[in-house]
Amino acid sequence: MRVHHFAVLLLLTSGSLGCGAGWPLTLPRFGRSEPPSVANTYGPAMNMPGTPAKPSFWRQPLEWLTAGGGESPAPTPPGVITPDDPLSLRNTPQKVSPDLYVKAAQLYESNGNLERAASQYQLALKVAPNDAGVMVGYARLLDRQGNFEEALAWYGQAAEQQPDNPSIRNDLGLCLARQGRFNESARELEYATRLRPQETLYRNNLAKVLIELDQPQDALQHLLAVHPPAVAHYNIGFLLYQKQQTQLAGEHFMRALELDRSFVKAERMLQLIHPQQRPSVASGAPSEPAAPGEPRAAALPRMLPPVH
Repeated sequence: MRVHHFAVLLLLTSGSLGCGAGWPLTLPRFGRSEPPSVANTYGPAMNMPGTPAKPSFWRQPLEWLTAGGGESPAPTPPGVITPDDPLSLRNTPQKVSPDLYVKAAQLYESNGNLERAASQYQLALKVAPNDAGVMVGYARLLDRQGNFEEALAWYGQAAEQQPDNPSIRNDLGLCLARQGRFNESARELEYATRLRPQETLYRNNLAKVLIELDQPQDALQHLLAVHPPAVAHYNIGFLLYQKQQTQLAGEHFMRALELDRSFVKAERMLQLIHPQQRPSVASGAPSEPAAPGEPRAAALPRMLPPVH
């Protein structure tokens, strides 16, 4: 009898499952106050012997989720703003760097908005009032606008902060030269060349100022320090030509040709100065006029740039 009842029970059970009308499954019901833990839902937590059990994901404090609380930190739940999120209103921003204002100023200037560029430099100077780099940037902006006196003031303050910075001395010297203050300019540029003797830019700028002071031999010595002799004489000749001292300029162009017979630019400048004569390297002076019907050089621009 017991075997019969067991067989009947087994038959009823198999038939019920086969027809899809099995017993109702009771799902766990989450309470409103707190969902069940991961361990309670999916089985007991597996911990190594001697290792304390970790609380489930839902019971982890927010600090653990953001700072890492184990070998595999859990991801931040959606919608949760972490304490180090820059978009969080709880996050206190650090002090703004003057570099940020300088970059903004450069951007405004590149777009032609000089007024906004100046305001950004002024903000940078409020943050870093003794920053020589910011001072020079602002001075250059004023210099390009033609505000020479104000630019000189900022160049001077920058030079006080960094007295042995050759770049600042060079900028200061050029600003003085643009105002026709050549003696003061020469002093600043000479200081720059002493600080960095092999810098071609500083030597070139000083040579140009010395030409304005009618000191071509001193200018030539500075150019010879950083240029081959032929190039140095050509550059002196070009600077003299700009000053309309054509006779002296021609002598330097001729000297450049004597030093380098393939110096085409020097030959062309001589043709520009003496269009009816051909340069004679052997004699060191222009030769006789070209014969009638002889092909002449093509038309040349008013001035050729110096060689650097």
